[in-house]
Amino acid sequence: FVRDLFTADPAALVHEGRLYVFTGRDEAPDTLRDFVMREWHAFSTDAPWDHPDAWEHHGALLCLEDFAWADRHAWAAEVVRGPDGRSYWFVSVRWADAPRDGDRMSVGVAVADHPLGPYRDAIGGPLVTALLDNASSHTIDPTVLVADDAVHLYWGSFWEPRYVRLTPSMTALEGPVSKPEGLDGFLHHEPPGGRRVPRGKRPLVDDLPHRRPPRRRGLPPVRGHRLPRLRGGRDAQEGPSDKGGIGGNGGGPPAAVSLTLEVAFVLLGFLE
Repeated sequence: FVRDLFTADPAALVHEGRLYVFTGRDEAPDTLRDFVMREWHAFSTDAPWDHPDAWEHHGALLCLEDFAWADRHAWAAEVVRGPDGRSYWFVSVRWADAPRDGDRMSVGVAVADHPLGPYRDAIGGPLVTALLDNASSHTIDPTVLVADDAVHLYWGSFWEPRYVRLTPSMTALEGPVSKPEGLDGFLHHEPPGGRRVPRGKRPLVDDLPHRRPPRRRGLPPVRGHRLPRLRGGRDAQEGPSDKGGIGGNGGGPPAAVSLTLEVAFVLLGFLE
């Protein structure tokens, strides 16, 4: 449904019967083989489908300048509701004062009374960095699970995911950094025939015969399949993010964020 911006890493939140989708924005020109990401945008709807007319674009609600300690890379993020009912926007950004000999990415958090803000930096510094004991090799892609009176933050690179419990304030760590269990070898690719491909020999997306070349103009609307309205009065958070997926530069599609798995999980669980 987004056809005029390059966006990435959608995260979905349902609040008071309305679906919110939060994304990053890539401003890199086609000639640059890198990301130029400095802000995060928000979109919302009460009748989710993939036509632009069904969505309201609220613009950039958060940017790098809102984190005085960060200097680059407004990467994957997620917005969740905390136990206090406020909205917390967890972001991947580069820590300006990070040691130069290691991973400089970090996780920060902003807070607001409403999903649409206004947001402010909740702690004035990074919440998670590579300096923590048992840290991931790449401090990116935060996602938060609020369940059973506990709050857990997950993050990390493809081969080193990590998690830690947060205090009810959503702005401090409570306990050690741990590695999720049951993920050994999860990077191995399992093709349809069942033959496992060792790490380092996975096929590129462009090499897979069933994939079409990326589109430059986004996805067409789904015709004749208007989705029902959201139930009123129910809140939910969903959506782990993954850097380098939808959107970006170098020939990737503009966000056609609509029916990504992340949003679909929310719709499946919270639509009539």
